[in-house]
Amino acid sequence: MTIRSNRLALAVSLTAALGFTTSLSAQSITPDRPGIGSGATVLAPGLVHLESGLSISGGNEVDGYSIGEVLVRIGVSGVELEVFGNSYAVTRSDAFPALDAEGFADIGFGVKVPLARNVGDRMNISLQGVVTAPTGSEAFTNDEWVAALNALADIGLSDRAGLGVNLGIAEGVGGAGETVSVIVTPGVALSDGVGAYAGWAGFFADAGDVNYGEGGLTFLLNEDAQLDVNGGWALDADDWFFGAGVAIRWGNR
Repeated sequence: MTIRSNRLALAVSLTAALGFTTSLSAQSITPDRPGIGSGATVLAPGLVHLESGLSISGGNEVDGYSIGEVLVRIGVSGVELEVFGNSYAVTRSDAFPALDAEGFADIGFGVKVPLARNVGDRMNISLQGVVTAPTGSEAFTNDEWVAALNALADIGLSDRAGLGVNLGIAEGVGGAGETVSVIVTPGVALSDGVGAYAGWAGFFADAGDVNYGEGGLTFLLNEDAQLDVNGGWALDADDWFFGAGVAIRWGNR
């Protein structure tokens, strides 16, 4: 699925916490899903997140399915270590049978470092580095190591509303130029346990630009578990995706 591949390779931005107050709190889970990328929250030492999901996509007479989308986040001595587990992906096309494929995507490794916390009691800023390794199946691997660097910010607008802003740059694959990414995502808490978000994600490269609109809902089951549903569409192409997932937290707080 194209957008999920972008998520791993670019690791660009959005906190599912849907609000600055929540993202700062150590009392409730702050997942990096749903959405196209990562939030600015850095897990405290001793905390671990396991985040996973599945998604379907379509467009241009090609259907895609992704199962897994595993992200493990570990708080260690003021930084966060990340492992992007490889999803099992499937593509099917009646119009283009040669595109039919299935297998595992590349895995990735990341580190998130806090740059500023509680700026004006409203903003967190972090820096994230990610590298993907060519471990996937033939149809889904990049066949090379790919690195990305991202600046992440979570901004509080009110007690119930927040804004995620990300800027990123990722290496090109196969000699292609770099891809620059920009994501702007406002979110709002609809109730104590339900949040909503909608946003825009742009990827800009010499080979062409891609713009996505996205949105979704989150459901806080308790302080250590969250469910989500999410979806999006390409604003300049015939592509769409829909997914669902879960995030679980454990460890010392």
